[in-house]
Amino acid sequence: MLTLFGMIGVMFYIDWKFTLIALSVMPLLFAVVFTYTRKIKKASRAVRKKEGEMASIIQEVFSAVRVVKAFAREDYEQRRYEVESMESVGIALRARGLKAKLSPMVEMIVAGGTCWFCGLARAWFWTAACRTGSLIVFVLYLGRMYNR
Repeated sequence: MLTLFGMIGVMFYIDWKFTLIALSVMPLLFAVVFTYTRKIKKASRAVRKKEGEMASIIQEVFSAVRVVKAFAREDYEQRRYEVESMESVGIALRARGLKAKLSPMVEMIVAGGTCWFCGLARAWFWTAACRTGSLIVFVLYLGRMYNR
């Protein structure tokens, strides 16, 4: 079982130029994953902060339940909690939306890179520089690299 670097090493041994072409999608893939991961972390922090605020409201109301009842503030406190809860749902939905967008974007980049590679491989295959086994190794290793 070859590691990622082992596969890249074999690909470089077969044809270093074509390996660089095959790996040219990696910087774009890294940029997208890095950017979205930062956005997802920021959104997750916002969700946790909002949940903390909601817990604080509940704790505040329960600790002062006699005062709330004495001044008939139950409806006000319920509306206040509902507003916080709806804000929390909105923030959580935005965070889930970011998480849901990442996987399809990665899949599209990988698919585009694979199509580009296969288009160039077709031209490479018809030259004398490529043997069938080399092409099969490249395609299999690229598939395994992208699925990691």
